Amino acid sequence: MTGSTHIAIGIASSLAILQPKTIPQCLCAATGGMIGGMISDIDHPKKRESINYSDDQYGWQTYTFLGIAITVLLALDFFEGNGAVDFCISNFGPSLLVGVVAFLGLCFYGASTYHRTFTHSIVAGALFTLTMWCFCRPLAIPFAIGFSSHLVIDFLNKRKCQYFWPLRFRLGLNKYPSDGKLNDFLFASGTIGAIYLFSYFFIHCFGNSVIHERLLTVFARSVSFFGIINVPFIVLYLVIINIVTFVVYVFDYYMYIHCTGFYRVPSKFDGQKKEDWSAVGTHMDAMEEFIHTILLIFDICGGMIGKLAAVVILQKGKVYKDKWRANFNLYIIPICFLICWLMIIITFFLPETTLWGNNLANLNLGSVPVKYIVLGYFLIINIVTFAVLPRVQRFAGLVITPREKICVILCLLGGASGGLLSLKTTGKHENATMLSDTLPEMIVMHAVVISCVFFAQ
Repeated sequence: MTGSTHIAIGIASSLAILQPKTIPQCLCAATGGMIGGMISDIDHPKKRESINYSDDQYGWQTYTFLGIAITVLLALDFFEGNGAVDFCISNFGPSLLVGVVAFLGLCFYGASTYHRTFTHSIVAGALFTLTMWCFCRPLAIPFAIGFSSHLVIDFLNKRKCQYFWPLRFRLGLNKYPSDGKLNDFLFASGTIGAIYLFSYFFIHCFGNSVIHERLLTVFARSVSFFGIINVPFIVLYLVIINIVTFVVYVFDYYMYIHCTGFYRVPSKFDGQKKEDWSAVGTHMDAMEEFIHTILLIFDICGGMIGKLAAVVILQKGKVYKDKWRANFNLYIIPICFLICWLMIIITFFLPETTLWGNNLANLNLGSVPVKYIVLGYFLIINIVTFAVLPRVQRFAGLVITPREKICVILCLLGGASGGLLSLKTTGKHENATMLSDTLPEMIVMHAVVISCVFFAQ
């Protein structure tokens, strides 16, 4: 299967099996499952021209995002304490150094082997887990779970794996291509599971965490503006991040318009014949997708209003007429993250609202708790969206039909999980570019909303 699928399944499997009870356990489960889920593919087939294997077309994007995600998780782990980073600092010594060197040695050796040989074996899993146990024990068990999930789903691929290395015989169903419909289904399922499980466990533990106490202390601290007015620090932070986001999006817009900076066509494409221009287009599409995904970090960090302001000013206050895909990326996604921010702030930093939310979660409508009615609503709308989306043949065009608009609304109102699963399992996702690129963000919004209202302590 592709790298993104292994990462999603690794995280979901680790969280589902370990059921973390604290923030450090949650962060370690996600980080270890992520690393374990992808490390087997360090023996990437492109290193060997003799192996005909199709994996992620832009694997460098996957590993860049992976590095960013691991950095963020470990940073949160450091601030919370009693986790992976704290273990490494407290146990720094010969055994830790030996473990790190041994782990890196296994990585270098694995990268030099043929695909699905050593790094896809039980021996490699045991050795990797043992070395990680030496230098970062909290990550060892999640890592082993993520590594095991990789071996399990690769059993379904067309190319068999050498599970019992150094023995030469291979095992596998030899049936499903690594980038086929089964991979799409596993990616969608793993992504949905990882988002909901991480949101549930993280938010469920957040109220009693050190991070929550520190943030509450920092956010409540007053900051003086020019010695005239005093405002909470959270206001100053949001002002700064939105100004920065505004500048970044304006800069990105002008680079894109003038084809400069990151959007400049590399010299290797100079002199391309007209019939080869598709290679240039593919490169530019990949770069644009990569940069826009990186820019989502500013939305996540709270710069949604800055992005919206940049869009309104650059478009001179006009919304794209009938260009739903453009409007969707420019307006709807920032609003999704804005809702997430509001839910987090309301749930954890406004006590009177938190009490109201807890009362709502415990309220009954007749003999049925309201929380089960809401969960039932999300279940039904996802089933409906899953059934409706395959009947819509396209979302790639800038002008979409009324039926397609209904599907977009269904996804926004809670059916994003069913929509993603439907697009990936029916093979329609290649044409549904407007939704396939944005459904994960909507799933995050729904997961955060549900977790904040019904599962926060």
